Amino acid sequence: MQKNYDIRKMSGSNVKDKINTTFKMSNPNYQDNLIISGKNDESEYKKYLTDTIISNYLIFINAYSITANIQAIGLKQKIERILEIIHSDLENK
Repeated sequence: MQKNYDIRKMSGSNVKDKINTTFKMSNPNYQDNLIISGKNDESEYKKYLTDTIISNYLIFINAYSITANIQAIGLKQKIERILEIIHSDLENK
């Protein structure tokens, strides 16, 4: 992304805010003098979203995220069942 796209055109003035917030968290005496300007440019977004490599990557991320969420639901149910068994055993002692 850094090599092929102008991130300033995609982040606009938010770049300045995000960088300044990061530095302020690590140094309370930080002065707000770091300025990286940008302007949102729709054509840069379109170029980014029509890039085959990036769209394929996003499709894989989406598929893996869906799978991870499904597995997490099953794992949560198993953990809840184990906790119920533990709680029941503790009450019966």
